[in-house]
Amino acid sequence: MPLRDIDDVDRLKKINAALVSRVERSMDHQGNAFSLFQTAISLENRVRNRTEELHATLRRLEQSNIEL
Repeated sequence: MPLRDIDDVDRLKKINAALVSRVERSMDHQGNAFSLFQTAISLENRVRNRTEELHATLRRLEQSNIEL
């Protein structure tokens, strides 16, 4: 293989490695973004449930105060 061809192969390997790295970082970022989205949805549901529980407790407390 002529020296120029070897240089071209080395250059293409570097380009390939850079592109693979970029794709992997992009996939990690998308995965992290989706993970954050899932966590946000989960937290939103927990807050909603806890708020409903607190409202129910408050209603029971108000009713208890009325009965006293």
